Amino acid sequence: MTRTMQVAIVALTATIFCLPKTTTAQPTYQPAGVGVGETYHLVFVSSTGHAAFNNDIGAYNKFIDGLGSGSSFNDLNTAPVNWNAVVSTITATAGSPDPGEAVTNAAVSGNVYRVDGVQVSDESTANSFYQPTSTVKNSFAGHLAPISIGEDGANYGDQTTWSGSQVDGTRRLGDELGAVDSYSNVGQPGKTDEEWIDRSSIGHVSQIISSAHRIYGLSEPLTGVVPEPSSLMLVGGSLFGLLLRARRRR
Repeated sequence: MTRTMQVAIVALTATIFCLPKTTTAQPTYQPAGVGVGETYHLVFVSSTGHAAFNNDIGAYNKFIDGLGSGSSFNDLNTAPVNWNAVVSTITATAGSPDPGEAVTNAAVSGNVYRVDGVQVSDESTANSFYQPTSTVKNSFAGHLAPISIGEDGANYGDQTTWSGSQVDGTRRLGDELGAVDSYSNVGQPGKTDEEWIDRSSIGHVSQIISSAHRIYGLSEPLTGVVPEPSSLMLVGGSLFGLLLRARRRR
């Protein structure tokens, strides 16, 4: 075996060994800022509205999951995850860590990106997805970009969303989705401050919940990868070139 062939085989073995190992399939599309092995989420605002009189958070999750899982925009329908609604309902005791609150129903464990690839939150800085309530002075840093893009790729920044939540993702007591007084808290997708989820600070405490407004949808955690098929094709092509070169020298 020639030295060139030996070097080629060693290089191929080392490259395959160093390729990222994943146990979960990923969507074909991945935001450019996501690193290999990084945990991240995708987020969108629903392209259609939904009524808010139901106090079962599962109904909102089903609505959001149907939109995310059924959209071909940036291959969202290839993402092997569930999509959850960023809303709070009255289905459980206030203040408890349960699915009745946005912060637990749509939990965040990594940076969040819009479905068009724009980063919304940086969980290592103050620009986190859920932030301290706006009543705590100088504590709110805001999002890096508005969650204005729908699962269909359209911009809905001037619309209204149901939230039932405060900016930290907990219930706004008495204004959750399904509240008995027929009113619920709202947000606005075009905002990056607390108004993205909680417009009560400017007097928009509630809307009649029989209205159909949009809802934010957050994916379960995804993991950043380098697409292995393309990596192997690159390595295979390099190895073939080296072997061809060695053959010509013989």
